Amino acid sequence: MPLSRNLYSTQFLTLDLTEDASNADIVSGLPVQTASIERTVPTEDVLVLGKLGSMGRQQKEVESVKIDIKLFWASGERDNTTTTTIKDTLGTRLTAANLSTLTGNALKGVRSKITLSPNGFTAYGILTNFGIDAGVGDFLSANLSFAGFGTPEITNTTNASDKESTYAPASVFVYTSENVSLAGSTDETIKSAKFSIDIPNERLSKLGAPVTGLQTDVNLTGAHLLVAKPPFKVSISYDGELVTGAHSLDAITFGHLKITPIAANITSQSYNQNAGDIGAAFSFASEGTSCTFTAV
Repeated sequence: MPLSRNLYSTQFLTLDLTEDASNADIVSGLPVQTASIERTVPTEDVLVLGKLGSMGRQQKEVESVKIDIKLFWASGERDNTTTTTIKDTLGTRLTAANLSTLTGNALKGVRSKITLSPNGFTAYGILTNFGIDAGVGDFLSANLSFAGFGTPEITNTTNASDKESTYAPASVFVYTSENVSLAGSTDETIKSAKFSIDIPNERLSKLGAPVTGLQTDVNLTGAHLLVAKPPFKVSISYDGELVTGAHSLDAITFGHLKITPIAANITSQSYNQNAGDIGAAFSFASEGTSCTFTAV
């Protein structure tokens, strides 16, 4: 048979924040750059005395699934007929309330449903990482990672090469460095800023539980639970020609989202000056155990 291929141009992402919840928890217009899924199946050889080879290979634990999503940090749709009209479309962005839902669900072990369609994948998992990167001259980007267990649904069907998705927004307004502000840095020259929250997790399983099955199998989901375990790890860092302040507890705003660290401390701060440079290079990093998300 002839070779075939799967094209990203036909696909779009749907993020159901809470598994099997109402439509109010579904975000399906995000301007996604990449979406990936990875399965890890813990399989091991059965070795016995008297035999040089393996007596067989057998799965000994439920498989794990990792989903990574990279998207533009966006505000809404831009009207193509003008350069100023911006529709405040919630479907094209993640809100502070959405992020609070994702982190809260992770603590409760409530999964999200991540779907790349058509002919992509459908997977379930809890949030394990969220981060935003901002730099002068760049668009703002965000990363989300999810972890789950069980076998996800990955298609073996290809998409037509002459089609593109009609579901994605016709246009989108993406935040730039002008939409980033840091409390207490009015006299500082900050060129880049990064935020991330890492959510450790652990799987609870019981004896007699099945180790194989689909992510939607009630026998599997009823016997295993993936749940976040505090404390979380919140990291914030800045780089520039002048970063002199102690910003460990200062709020930072990325467009429509304001992030305030909780119980954060400075972990590193550096200064570097070379002859001929326009200015000294500074960097600052802090870590904490939690943060708050607030709408702007």
